[in-house]
Amino acid sequence: MSKYDFIKQGNLLFWHTADNDIECRIISTPEKVDSDSIILISTSSSETEVLASELLPIGSSRSHKEEFMRWKKEREAEGMEFFSRLSEVMETDSDLAIGAFGIVNRLVFIIVMIVMGLNQGMQPIAGYNFGAGQHARVIKTLKLTIIYATCVTTFGFIVGMLFSDWVVSIFTSDAELIALSAKGLRIVVMFFPIIGFQMVTANFFQSIGMASKAIFLSLTRQMMVLLPCLIILPRFFGVAGVWYSMPISDLLASLIAGTMLVWQLRKFKAQA
Repeated sequence: MSKYDFIKQGNLLFWHTADNDIECRIISTPEKVDSDSIILISTSSSETEVLASELLPIGSSRSHKEEFMRWKKEREAEGMEFFSRLSEVMETDSDLAIGAFGIVNRLVFIIVMIVMGLNQGMQPIAGYNFGAGQHARVIKTLKLTIIYATCVTTFGFIVGMLFSDWVVSIFTSDAELIALSAKGLRIVVMFFPIIGFQMVTANFFQSIGMASKAIFLSLTRQMMVLLPCLIILPRFFGVAGVWYSMPISDLLASLIAGTMLVWQLRKFKAQA
């Protein structure tokens, strides 16, 4: 039994071309058919001669073709769903979130700059008195700077919590962006009252010549705590995880700074 027994005059077959399978009817065949035999076929548009190897049984070819077409439609449907979701995320989450972060970052930076100014004022005073062995003056300078910095960051906390919609509306008139920015600002300033203390403490260690501790405290807030939060939290909470990474970083960094400061002040008292 030949593998080309399905090629008989009058049979409907598929002519396999580079582009697709074309349904055709056999007009004439040689007595013995092999792969190199020339077969005269008729398609819907013309008659032509093809090799026997280019013809496929209509039953098996149709089954294969239908399976392929079904697979193709499924993949296209999945692709459309994926790109639709991607477009939705890019339009709602990503673009607006980036804009909201830019607004929140500018507002927060205003408060941070004031605290940095207080740190620069404290640094020469604390450094000079520490070098002179006047630990009492150093501690007094530290306490006053912490108080002033805490007042500044608490003011930022109050404005961020109570007047968030109003302050973010300074930068945009888009209602959706205002709502997202206001929500983000309320999250970011959640632990703002204690962040002034953390920044002053980090600068205090720099003032008394303990640069390694100052660098460590700066890194805890900006990298060592923040980066793991940014990697982990968005996997579970999406864009909200990015927002909550910031107050979590502020809280943990402040706790570390408080622990190191208490230990250092006790060391000062032991040396007195």
